[in-house]
Amino acid sequence: MEESELRMELGRLFHGIELGASLGGSSGGRLVVRASYKGMDVIAKLHPQTNTAGQEVKALKAAKGLLGGVGLRVPMLIGTADRGILLEFIEGRTPNLAGDDHHLRLCVEYLAGMARIGIPRNMTSHYHGAGLRQRLEHERVVFETAASRFHELSDLRADFEDIVVAAAAAVDSDPEGVMAHGDFQPQNLLVTASGELVPVDWSDFGRAHRGYEIANLLLRLNPERMRSAFLWYGNALDRVVPAECLAEGLAIARVIRAGGVLRQLLSGTGCNENSIAIARRILLRKQHQK
Repeated sequence: MEESELRMELGRLFHGIELGASLGGSSGGRLVVRASYKGMDVIAKLHPQTNTAGQEVKALKAAKGLLGGVGLRVPMLIGTADRGILLEFIEGRTPNLAGDDHHLRLCVEYLAGMARIGIPRNMTSHYHGAGLRQRLEHERVVFETAASRFHELSDLRADFEDIVVAAAAAVDSDPEGVMAHGDFQPQNLLVTASGELVPVDWSDFGRAHRGYEIANLLLRLNPERMRSAFLWYGNALDRVVPAECLAEGLAIARVIRAGGVLRQLLSGTGCNENSIAIARRILLRKQHQK
């Protein structure tokens, strides 16, 4: 569907809305636009289906209720209609994890804040328990398919299997897990002018292995920066996510991150000539030892 048609759909769902610049892609029936609605600056999101919109609304309400009371910022939900969602517009910039220590600390402290909160019994398990086991098996299939098609990956079969075994063993080591954003990466984070961190896109909010989300964040850093982050993180927050949980989370994150890159490579979406090199770098990244 063309972006013009998606914009018309948003206009139909929210009468009187003034749509501005697009902030997200228009593929698959999804569109994210800055807009003005009833005198407010908002973000208007059009989901491909009503049920995916409902999932995000439910996740946002849960996150707001659980995290707002402990000072962790979650975007305010302004309105909903079928496939459409309106959120408060938040002015901010993407955190510079590679070069700004303050930005990195903001991210780690936000994740630690979530880890300290008790988990409701009915919280979904995107990266924990049975859901995580299923995800690891799916990534195993993705890797095997890619390795059979691209000879540059065939020599990594043993390395990948070792990481999957370590990740699978981690599933049973953390029976409770912690609350997690689900897609806590720089593209989904904003740092406001006042220095507040605000994660956006809460569709995958749920339960995760205690070490997964912080490990997934640190895995995006170069090895030297990652070592520095481990030292600070270990000294400051070890009681929230112990070092052994962090090591387990790193194994899980490596499998999921590599699988994501290879899935795009196989489907041709977001694929580029560096995809294989990126996957190799993730899988060959040596686990940091203190």
